[in-house]
This record gives sequence, structure tokens and C-alpha cells, in this order.
Amino acid sequence: MGSVSLPFSVLIVEDDNSERRYLDLILKNEGYRTEFASDGQKALDLVREQRPDMVILDVLLPLYSGFEVARILKEDPQTRPIPILMLTVLDDTASRMEGLNAGVEEFLHKPVDPMELLIRVRNLLKMKEYAELLSRRNRDLERKVKERTAQLSLSYRQSVHALIRVTSLKDVSVGDHVRRISLFAEHLSRSIGMDDHFSETIHMAAALHDIGKIGVPDDVLMKEDSLNEREWAIMQEHVRIGGVILGFSPEAPAVEMGREIALAHHENFDGTGYPLNLKGEEIPLSARIVKICDVYDTLRAKRPYKSAFGHEESLKRLSEGDDRTRPEHFDPQLLASFLSEEAFYRDTFRRLENTPIF
Repeated sequence: MGSVSLPFSVLIVEDDNSERRYLDLILKNEGYRTEFASDGQKALDLVREQRPDMVILDVLLPLYSGFEVARILKEDPQTRPIPILMLTVLDDTASRMEGLNAGVEEFLHKPVDPMELLIRVRNLLKMKEYAELLSRRNRDLERKVKERTAQLSLSYRQSVHALIRVTSLKDVSVGDHVRRISLFAEHLSRSIGMDDHFSETIHMAAALHDIGKIGVPDDVLMKEDSLNEREWAIMQEHVRIGGVILGFSPEAPAVEMGREIALAHHENFDGTGYPLNLKGEEIPLSARIVKICDVYDTLRAKRPYKSAFGHEESLKRLSEGDDRTRPEHFDPQLLASFLSEEAFYRDTFRRLENTPIF
């Protein structure tokens, strides 16, 4: 197993002494520094005082439950960036939803498997590093805005494009795909009457929709056959990973919108999507817009698992459905607008097919 840069500090919040010692041994053997809290109040105090790199949080605690601790930490801008891995013996959907709503990034069921624990800790810390790098870049750019607004705009775009280029190292089709998605999403936004700020922001944010594929193994991402159940579950994780990477920059509107798109662009309007089965207007407008653009472009483009479809065939699959896509998956107002402007999407795809990335 690969490793992240060490030492990282991990706060273990667990009221069971034997379980706490067990987790401590696993993490220290890998080189992590550990701190401990046995109840929710002490956990909150330690996080605020010491700012650990991540928190491993039991759900059942004295004073505050793990859900309450997570919610308090995620509501505070100072502690929000710290990723939380929640340990639980609860395996029901309601508990998982409560944890996600509280802001928990990852779950692990007891009894804890040492290898699974280390993999999840490593991945969360990697995602935190990506996010902190982006956040530092954004803070630097904010300082420059008072000096040279035009230069800031260029640098800001370059920083986002650099993230996209990282994704393109995993999938060479990313470059022309995200460039088209950006133009599609901006055009669709304007078509339904959104203002310049929203439309210009989604132009950049849409390009980040699949940034989470950084964390998907190549053998799954580039597989030429249909994915099996295990591989499909791994592929679905890219939305959560994207949310983690983009989740720490509320001061950057395009990145913040990129986060909501990354998390929700695979939700379906009829509630059958993933990861949270959101329905209708529960799905952010930005994600509903990008979903239609993404599906159209994916239908048009060649992928390892499919051949390319023509424009007319792609429109037919959007409006009538096929074995993967149903018109019920899309916001009906957005789908109607997309179809009414179909010539723009046809011509833009043709113009930007196989173009270099940015």
C-alpha cells in the first residue's frame, strides 16, 4: 500500500479503552501521531486547540454523540476542513444519512479491519492535501484581486485548469470533454434566464464535475467491458471524492459550485440517482444543468466501454431513453430548453471534438 507524507496527526475519539488502544497501535505502526478523547466535549476541545489532520470518531459517545460532534465541527469554518472518519456498529441507511448530513466524509464499521482503516485514513488525508493546496492557491489569488483583477482572473482559471489536467492524466478524453461541458452548461444556464454571474461561474465550475476520478483506480476507470457490482460501487465513489477535494473553498464561487456539481451531477430528477437519491429541486440547479450536458456529451463521445453516437441518436436517447438513461432523470424544464437549442450543442461538439485541453 502506498503512503502519504508523514507524520500526520489523528485524533481518535472512542470511549472504549481497548478499542482506542487497538486503533492507536494500527496508526502508530504506520507512523501517524495520535491523540485521544473519550467523550464528545473533550473531542471538540482538542480539535479546536490542536487542529489534528483528521478525526476518527465513534458514533456512540458520552456527552455528545458522534453525529453531534461532527455537526458542530463542520459548522465551524475553522474546523470544517478536518476530515472525519466515523466508526459505527450501525448499518442502517438512516444512520448513514444522518452522518452525511452532519458532514462526515467516510464511514467504517466495527470491528475495524486494520488494512481498510489505513486505506481510508490515507485516502482522506490525500484528499485533504489536495483541498488545502487549492485553498492556499485561492487565498493567494484573493490577495491579488486588490492589485490586479484581470491577472487574478487568469491565474484563478489556471489553478482550476491545473486540477483538470491532473484528472486528464487518468483519462485522456477529459480535456475536450470538460471544455465542451463548460460551454454547454453556460449556454443552457443563459437559455433558462440565469444571470451573468451564475452563467460565468458554472462555465468554470462545470469543468470540475469529475475531479473525483483522481481517486478511481485505472483498471476500473478505463475498463472496456461493463463494470461489475464491486467496480460500479468503486466508480460511484468519485462523486464523494470530488466533494472532499473541492469542499474547503467557500471563498471561491466557482470551486464552491464545482463541489455541489461534483456531489450531485449523478442524482436523477426522479430520485433514482446517487449518492443520496435526491429528487427534483433537492438537487442543486447547477448539478441539474451539468447532468444533461454531461450525458449528452458522453453519448456523443467514444468511451472505453461504448462507441460514439451521432447527434440525432443522442437526442433520441435523452428524450426517449435507453437501457441507461431515461428522460425522467432530467429536470423537464432544462431538458426542453436543451432540446430547443440542440443546434448549438451539435455545432459546439463538432467544433471542439478532439481539441487540446485548454
